[in-house]
Amino acid sequence: MSKKAPRRPAHKQQPGADTGDKYYQTGMQCAEKEDYVGVIQNMTRAIQLSPELGRAYYQRGLARYLLGDAEGAVTDLANSVDLNSAAIASLMEMGEMAGEEMMVRMAGPLLEEIFEACFEASLIFLEMDEHKLALAALNQAAGIFEDEPDVYMQRGLAYKGLNNFAKASADFNRTLRLQPDNKMALFQRAITYRAMGQFDKALVDFAELEKVAGDISPLYVERGMVYAAQGQWATALADFQKGIELDEENFGMPALMTSMTLAQMGQTQEAIQQWNVFSVLNELFVPPHTEEALREMGKIYPPMTEAAEKLIAVLASETSSPDNTEG
Repeated sequence: MSKKAPRRPAHKQQPGADTGDKYYQTGMQCAEKEDYVGVIQNMTRAIQLSPELGRAYYQRGLARYLLGDAEGAVTDLANSVDLNSAAIASLMEMGEMAGEEMMVRMAGPLLEEIFEACFEASLIFLEMDEHKLALAALNQAAGIFEDEPDVYMQRGLAYKGLNNFAKASADFNRTLRLQPDNKMALFQRAITYRAMGQFDKALVDFAELEKVAGDISPLYVERGMVYAAQGQWATALADFQKGIELDEENFGMPALMTSMTLAQMGQTQEAIQQWNVFSVLNELFVPPHTEEALREMGKIYPPMTEAAEKLIAVLASETSSPDNTEG
């Protein structure tokens, strides 16, 4: 089924007397007023009366998320996905009996609401690094509307978070087939190709991104790591330095990668100078956390593992040199 109507909340049906739906509707009124405590109270009552009401779990989870209750939000949103799965199966069975046209007319609004709940839940899961939960929610969403590029974009990120790079690249490919101008999908596919060791494909994507997106710092940082993985350190250094030029306010990741690369290339004084600029702005990397933080960066970005160790050695040598010894 292809989604045609715009997304919208479908909670306009008339409530019964003292039913879960009655409290659900009251909770939605609280949501419109940004009264999230009221949302939680009413959705809790709705769930007590109608335990199968997946959308009530979703709304309560969203309210908990907005109030900073991450653990409660994850639990409720996961329950909503599970319950919505059963609802989708029931609606699909109804469609087989009544015909797809009849199902779209009768159940279309409810399917839209379930889609929206699954998709929005997935974004929260991804933000919290709950990649398996995000994947489950996005699979539900894809089962409802199969031509939504946003679903495959986010599912690619979920797979990437689970280090399933083959499926991640497949989803980024599908996103680009549905939405060829999606720059983020192109960027993420390039990173995924790098993680898979498909460096030529990664460089092709980065070249295309450079044409369509222009000069952006993350592009050069990520492409620099492709060159680093290939052992082309001079080319990597040029990209990292370009990243610094475009990231003057932050002076973050590109400066760190530049310092590592200079150490890798044996340019120790330049590496130290760049490190001194970087570390002033990044307290997480200063002693006594320097070695731990640099090794962690090497784990996160494997092409830079050796360079991180070289920088650690350079900094240790600088600290122990006569010029830096008291007395």
